[in-house]
Amino acid sequence: MSASTYRLTVAGLVLRPVLSSSGPFPPVLLQWPAKAASEWQGNLATVQGGLKATETPLGAMRREVARDYRLRNLEIHQLHHRQFVSKATMKEYVWFFIQCYDHLTLVPNRAEVAETAWYYCPQTLFQATNQMNQGKARMFREVFALACEQHPKAFGDYPRYIERFRKKQARLLERQALARHLQTA
Repeated sequence: MSASTYRLTVAGLVLRPVLSSSGPFPPVLLQWPAKAASEWQGNLATVQGGLKATETPLGAMRREVARDYRLRNLEIHQLHHRQFVSKATMKEYVWFFIQCYDHLTLVPNRAEVAETAWYYCPQTLFQATNQMNQGKARMFREVFALACEQHPKAFGDYPRYIERFRKKQARLLERQALARHLQTA
């Protein structure tokens, strides 16, 4: 199946700057989409949506953020990443990193977002991703790691956490490769 058969979809990883109340980790926004809530699915997500025919990915991301929340003071950066496609939903994702400087209470558009929350540390953030479907959770974690590497100053202590995570992952892959080698020898 060619990539052109997938619907281009933008997704945004929204962060606030490090706050004294959040410790060394900036708050990360996750939401419970209204559609998932109406179908009684506990499927957390990020800000996302499809492109209209005349839109650029950046324009679509701006529209989605404005539609889901009334945020004004933000910066949007496109992330450089491998191709992410979902065969289940027939979507190809273009990811953005969004720095949100609005300090007002976040008010979601209830037609789009049932609930929203800021996650302040690796443990709660990655526990929250367990409330995503499996493919979305894997994609989110990979994009989060890439965003930390591409914009380390915005992510507080997350880059160190991600570096340790990547080293642990590499050791696990080495052990698995060794075990496969020993099984075939």
